[in-house]
Amino acid sequence: MGEIGLRRYLFQQITNDVTLQIQNEIVDTINAFLPFVEVQDIQVKTSNNDESVNVNTFSVNVLFNIKQSPNILESVEIAVSSVDGPAGGGSTTSAGGGGGY
Repeated sequence: MGEIGLRRYLFQQITNDVTLQIQNEIVDTINAFLPFVEVQDIQVKTSNNDESVNVNTFSVNVLFNIKQSPNILESVEIAVSSVDGPAGGGSTTSAGGGGGY
């Protein structure tokens, strides 16, 4: 454990079962390494269910809060792509504040 390994899902058909597997792995990893974080929602987006996502790419958006501050929601989005990004990693991460969640 310690690494979720989202790239292994890149060339798989993202079915409901695979989406649930991704979500469970994220929650298990967060619970193991960040026990002070409470996951509120995990969305897996592909080109099949979101027009803004490119083909050969999927993104995972995790909505969470710190347990000591349950009313402040944060999010992080991870995009996994078959095309290498600027640093050659093939994935990008962005974080944003709660706001309208």
